[in-house]
Amino acid sequence: MTVAPQDAAGGSGGIAPGTVIVVGSLDGLPRPAALTALSSGVHARWSRGPQTAEGADGTVSLDGVTIADGRLLRSGAELLQVWGGREPAPFAHWWGRHARQASCAYVWHAPTERLVVLPDALGGATVFVHEVGGVQVLSSDYAALIGMLDDLGLRPEKDLMYQVERTVFGSGGLYETSHVGGRRVPTFTHLDITSGGLREVRYDVAPSLDEPRSYYEGLATVRADVLDSIAVIAAAPTEERIAHLTGGFDSRMVLGAILEAGVQDRFEFFCSGPPESRDREVADGLARTLGLVRSASAGLVPQHVGSFSDQQLALLGYTAGMSNVGPTGTEDPLDVIAAGGGYGELFRSFYTHAITGQGPAPWADGRALMTAMVGSAPDQGILSPRAFDLLAGRLTDVLTSIHESGVPADFVGDVYYSDVRNRYHMGATSLSWSRVGARVNPLYSVSALQAACELPGMARRANVLGYDLLESFGHDLSRYPFDKDRSSIEYRRQRRPRLGLPFPEGQVTWSVKPARPTSGPAPAPMSAERREIVLKRAKALDIIFWQSVNLESTQAVLRRVIEQTDLSTYAEVVNVSYLQDLARTGTWNRSRVRHLYWASTMLMWFGDESRL
Repeated sequence: MTVAPQDAAGGSGGIAPGTVIVVGSLDGLPRPAALTALSSGVHARWSRGPQTAEGADGTVSLDGVTIADGRLLRSGAELLQVWGGREPAPFAHWWGRHARQASCAYVWHAPTERLVVLPDALGGATVFVHEVGGVQVLSSDYAALIGMLDDLGLRPEKDLMYQVERTVFGSGGLYETSHVGGRRVPTFTHLDITSGGLREVRYDVAPSLDEPRSYYEGLATVRADVLDSIAVIAAAPTEERIAHLTGGFDSRMVLGAILEAGVQDRFEFFCSGPPESRDREVADGLARTLGLVRSASAGLVPQHVGSFSDQQLALLGYTAGMSNVGPTGTEDPLDVIAAGGGYGELFRSFYTHAITGQGPAPWADGRALMTAMVGSAPDQGILSPRAFDLLAGRLTDVLTSIHESGVPADFVGDVYYSDVRNRYHMGATSLSWSRVGARVNPLYSVSALQAACELPGMARRANVLGYDLLESFGHDLSRYPFDKDRSSIEYRRQRRPRLGLPFPEGQVTWSVKPARPTSGPAPAPMSAERREIVLKRAKALDIIFWQSVNLESTQAVLRRVIEQTDLSTYAEVVNVSYLQDLARTGTWNRSRVRHLYWASTMLMWFGDESRL
C-alpha cells in the first residue's frame, strides 16, 4: 500500500504543510481554506502548529531551524522573541547577516502592512515562486506551494526535464522546479511584499563578501562561526543530540570543533552501514581513540511506509517531486538535534575538474562540460540526445551568467555549486528534516565562500581551507585514517602532511538509550551468504549498503513499471533503450545503480497523476 504524504500530514499526525503566500488579486479564483487576507492583494496560509506565532505587531512563521542571537531557534514563538516587532527592512538585513542554517522566516508587520520572507543567506531554504493566473504563489515548502496552486485551480504540469536532470546530476537546479513555470529566489536575497507587489531585495551582507579581505581573516571568521554554532547546539535543550560521524572529511571537521569546544560529552555519535564498511571502521576507530559514545540511531529517520519502492516514492512525493532524500511526510515531531557535515563542500572545489574556467571561452562548449560532469556522451547514458543538448545549453547559460556577474573564471564552478547543487541537495534535505526535529550543519558559514575564493584553484582542489580549519582544532584529527586517502598530491605540494597514526584496539562505548528505528523499511532477514555477497558488491561498486541490498528488487520494480508504461511518452528526453537495459542487466557500475533507483521512482511518480 502506498501512503501519500500530503494525505498523511493532513490529519493530526505527520509534517504540517509550510506557510504559503499569495500575492495578487483572487478575483475569479476559488478561495482556498485557511487563506488569510493580510492586506489588499496579499494573502497567507500560515503553517499550523508551533512554527507560527502571533504577537502585538504581527505574525511570524519559521520553516526549519536556525542559529541566531546566540541560540537555536526552533519555533515561531522563539522567532517572535528575536524579532521583537522591529521594522521589517532593518530586521531583514540583520537576519541575513546572523541567521545560520537552512531556514526561512516569514514576518508580517501589521502596523506597516509589510511582509518579509527571509531565507538564509546561502539559500539553503530555497523560496520558490510560481506566477500564474494573475497571482504569484511562493513558499519555502514547495509541496505546500503546489497544494495551494491546486486549491486555486492553477495546478501546473510536472516537468519531466527536472526529473531527468535529477537522475543524472543528483539534484535539480538547471531546471528550477519539478513543475513547469516555477523559479527560485537567488541566494543572498529576500522578498519584500506589500499591497503594491513583490520585490526581491539583496541582503546587505552580499556586497561585503566582495570587499578585500585576506584568506586568514576569512579562515578566522569561519572558525569562529563553526565554534559558535557548536556551542549553541551543545547548549540547546533536547532529549537527544546526535553528531553524524563517517570516514569522510566534513564530519571530521565537525568532530574537531566539538572537541575544541570541549562538549563531546553532550553528543552521541552515529555512523550508518554494516560494521564491515569503511565508514564504520573509521567511526568506531575514532570513538575508541577519543572516548566518544556511539549511538545506533541517526536521530532523524524516515518512517516506514510499505515496501522499499513505496518508501522511495513517498520520499519523492513529500517534496512534490523535488527530492527523494529526507522524510516521507508521515513523521511526527521529535525532540532531536542531529548535526552533520553539510556545507563542508563549500570549503573546496566540487566541480573543478569538470568546470575549470580555463581557455578563452570556457563555457561555450556545453556538450563537453556535460560529458565531463555526467560521464557519458549522448546515446551512451540515460539522457536522449535532445535532453543532453537542453541541459548543456542551460549549463552554458548559467555558468556564463555567473562569470559575467564578476566571479573569477576559476571560481565559477564553486559558485555554481553553492548557488545550485548545494541548495537542492544539502539545503533542501536539512530543511525537510528540520520540520521533524533539528537537522543542523555547524560548518554553515557565509565566510567560507569568501575564504575559499581567496585561494587559487589548485589550493581549493586540495581542500587547503578544510585542512587548515581541521588543523586549527588540534587533537591530531588529520593524522588518523579516513575512508580513503584525503591528502592529494596537490595538497602535499602546499602543506607538509603529518605522520599518520593508527587507531588503537579496544571496545567501543555504546549509548544506553533505547535506539530509534533504523532508516528506511525494515530489511528482510538476510543469510550470512547473502550478506557477504551484498557487502562485497557494495564495496566493489562504491555504493551505499542499502543500494546493494535492494538492487534486485528495485530492478524488478523497474521492469514492472516499464511494462505498464508507454515509454514513447519519455522518448524525447530519455534514452529508452538504456532504460530497458537497466531493467534486465546484470552488469553494474556506480552510475548505473544510481540511474536504476532514480529512474524507477521517477517513472512511478511522474505516471501517478494523483500525486502533486
